[in-house]
Amino acid sequence: LPISAELALAGAAPERIMRALETEVAHDLEAGGDPRRLFAGIPYLTEADLSALTTWAAWEASVCTGRVLAAALVAVLHRAVQVSRMGAR
Repeated sequence: LPISAELALAGAAPERIMRALETEVAHDLEAGGDPRRLFAGIPYLTEADLSALTTWAAWEASVCTGRVLAAALVAVLHRAVQVSRMGAR
């Protein structure tokens, strides 16, 4: 489970999540890495959820870099956690 996903699931402050994203995911996405990695370990996401979230993350990676990308990915990750919590019900 990526540290950023653990932090988001625990309700950590966006700044902490952003720092984790900067070091573990943002650079990988800038280099063309798989955006689905961002959601590894987040439960209750359907294939449709993962597809939509992955598309959003990939788009952010196509238009942003560095800290701006990490900040944008915080929003994507928070949405993934919200969707996960709705799926748990």
